[in-house]
Amino acid sequence: MTAAQTKGQPADVEKDVVENGTKVRKRVPLVYSVPLNCPGNGPEDNDGGSACGSAISGCLYVPDASGPYVKIYRHPADETAPVNWEYVGTTCYTSLLPGEPTGHN
Repeated sequence: MTAAQTKGQPADVEKDVVENGTKVRKRVPLVYSVPLNCPGNGPEDNDGGSACGSAISGCLYVPDASGPYVKIYRHPADETAPVNWEYVGTTCYTSLLPGEPTGHN
């Protein structure tokens, strides 16, 4: 993803939730995970997962990149285990994501 695409990721999502037995529409914060873009790494790798050369060097020549090269996953904060992580894409601009992503940032 470009810097603009990464910066444009939403901080929350609108969804139906049940409060006091009533279904209501609310904005729920999104949780982001950014493991290194290496084989076998996924959203549950809160420490960034295993390192590989392509993730470490993948952003070296990308202008203004905050690197390293990571995968982006997200899910609504109100989900409980097992969480349904959504794969969003890859980026060199982890610092532009909303909130405090887990993983390598």
